[in-house]
Amino acid sequence: MSLNAYQTIPGFLGPDINSQLLDHCVTRESEFQQSTVGKTSRHDPSVRVSSILKDVGPFKALIERRLLTIVPDLITELGVTPFTPAGLEMEVAAHGDGAFFQRHIDLFTGEERSKRFERLISVVYYFHKELKSFAGGSLRLYPQPGAAYRPDEPAIDITPQQDVAIAFSSWMAHEVLPVSCPSGRFSDSRFAINCWVLRDRSSVAHVEQ
Repeated sequence: MSLNAYQTIPGFLGPDINSQLLDHCVTRESEFQQSTVGKTSRHDPSVRVSSILKDVGPFKALIERRLLTIVPDLITELGVTPFTPAGLEMEVAAHGDGAFFQRHIDLFTGEERSKRFERLISVVYYFHKELKSFAGGSLRLYPQPGAAYRPDEPAIDITPQQDVAIAFSSWMAHEVLPVSCPSGRFSDSRFAINCWVLRDRSSVAHVEQ
């Protein structure tokens, strides 16, 4: 897999914010909902099992500032066609015992494709209890077709690490491997904030006219 297939961003929010974010999510356990797939937000436990919270609360603005500051570098490092960010999508995902997300891409295609905005860069930020109480849950990235693509190239498994963000192009196929969390406690889950940097498709169409 090419060196710019993904980027690792250590210390993305720092230990203090990381800890506060975990406390915030644990206190809002009752607000987490079953995860869904696709633009139609359908629940399909054969594809994805986890719980999500769409509202990141008081941390949203901080995450947006931090992420938008580094988007220009990510565009270069990931080999993404240059664009001006039109906003972010964001959600918290909690993966407890038996949770997973089968192979997929984050870019909607076909009938599910948005008429206005599309995801170009995906960023996953990890946080969990300091004494890690789950196993598994690696992010598996699959080789991306392109000039350097080799069909025999193996996938890359990335272990969730505290206060680390992983960035990759939204059309890269990936999955979350099954999680083991013996205690079954929500607070022991594999937590992550999923972020997507959006491009305004209408601005691209205007330039091409």
